[in-house]
Amino acid sequence: MITFILVFYSKKLDETTAELKKMAIELENEKAKTDRLLHEMLPEKVANQLKAGKTVEAGSSTHVMSHVNVLWDSSIPFTHNNVFASTE
Repeated sequence: MITFILVFYSKKLDETTAELKKMAIELENEKAKTDRLLHEMLPEKVANQLKAGKTVEAGSSTHVMSHVNVLWDSSIPFTHNNVFASTE
């Protein structure tokens, strides 16, 4: 009986370990996608500062952006107000 219980929990542990490894790989893939997107949208120094959890101030000496518009919107469908919102 004890052997059966040990075998059962050993198999369960192996299954859980395999599932966690799969999830870790998926997480790394999503992180890589996020990093690529961030570096496509922002200058490298700014992206690295944000990834490090630092605050990025507009017009600091490490980067200069004279005109920038960024629209983060997850609402669907887009409305006239979403697309043409004022930057001021």
